[in-house]
Amino acid sequence: MRERNYKIAMGVLLVLCFMGIAAAGDTARSFVDGGNKLYNAGKFAEAVSEYDKAIEALPDAIEPKFNKAKCKFKLEEIDEAIELFKEAATSSKDSELVARAKFNLGNSHFKRAAGGHEGDGKKVIEDILTSISFWRQSLDIEPGNLSAAKNIEIALGQLKFIKEIMEKQAQLQKMIQELRQKLEQLLEEQTGLSEENKATKGQADSGGISPQQAAGAYKEQVPRQAEVKGQTQGANADAAEARKLEEEIEAVTGGPAAGQQGQQAMQQQPALEVVKAELAQAISQQSAAEGELSSAVGDGAIEAQDKAAEHIKNALDALKQSEEEQEQKQDQQEQQEQEEQQDQEQKEQEQQEQEEQEQSEEQEQEEKKAEAAKATAEEILNKEKKDRKERQILRMGRKEVEKDW
Repeated sequence: MRERNYKIAMGVLLVLCFMGIAAAGDTARSFVDGGNKLYNAGKFAEAVSEYDKAIEALPDAIEPKFNKAKCKFKLEEIDEAIELFKEAATSSKDSELVARAKFNLGNSHFKRAAGGHEGDGKKVIEDILTSISFWRQSLDIEPGNLSAAKNIEIALGQLKFIKEIMEKQAQLQKMIQELRQKLEQLLEEQTGLSEENKATKGQADSGGISPQQAAGAYKEQVPRQAEVKGQTQGANADAAEARKLEEEIEAVTGGPAAGQQGQQAMQQQPALEVVKAELAQAISQQSAAEGELSSAVGDGAIEAQDKAAEHIKNALDALKQSEEEQEQKQDQQEQQEQEEQQDQEQKEQEQQEQEEQEQSEEQEQEEKKAEAAKATAEEILNKEKKDRKERQILRMGRKEVEKDW
């Protein structure tokens, strides 16, 4: 008897559960269909809302998450698209859907790489390598996917191109560092020549040395001034070579005129162009200083040498300012990455807390359903007992009619 009662209760509970699942499935299907219509109409944000409703109705369903990921890709919200495609690829048992999810993961990482990561070449390469990996995984499932094969070919070419650019950038950075060291040395030497002549002039003015001795000292400095001028000309040639390499890089990457920095780049002359212009002025003043020294004109030589040193300093300052701006940009980028990482960790924590809360609420709802099913089953059993008792009473109360014959 107890076994029979248990079977009745379980039957009622299963019927109620299946009815709930079927209803949730129908609701989710309706939202997915609505989202698909909006997606096909290009209304991706509205489609996301419908897919979210489908996910809420049926949290384990993969299709609405996959479709939502496609919307996020269209909306340029690549990070969210990647997470959703990953969930679809790892949760689905449908090999075709897994292949599509991995293919789209490749597309998403490649698109994020195309964004440039604000000049972080390592991150760009990392995303391209990841995209190639996902396309290959998609090909393993569907070997006939020609789009994945073509994408891999394109990505490999892009990867080679980026590595070449990074090598050129490293070469340019080395050239600029060497140029800066040369300018620092030139400034010291040019300033030293001027200080020597100022000391000579001071001695001559105070009577410490004769005018003839001062004139001899000025003329003796001519070869040294010529040597410094030659070094300055060499530095100017190095600056021109570095600028040429910089222009080659800018031609293929968009250069400083790309993106949000375009207006600023148009108003601000490139540092190496400033260096070239200042060194050209320095060379001109050094030539003038040579002439004044040859003529033993101390005042004129000192004036020209001071101007030459000033132009060299201007060139050096231009390089320093450029480096400081690059360092500042890098610091801002690192700070932004740190903030993004903190935001991501916070989102993950909030998501985990939300999932735990949803699981708790879901468990509570299941318990309520179970209690309701149990109550329904008990009502059925109680009614059965009551009916049985009534039948027993009727049987007990029924008597044979006395015969009168």
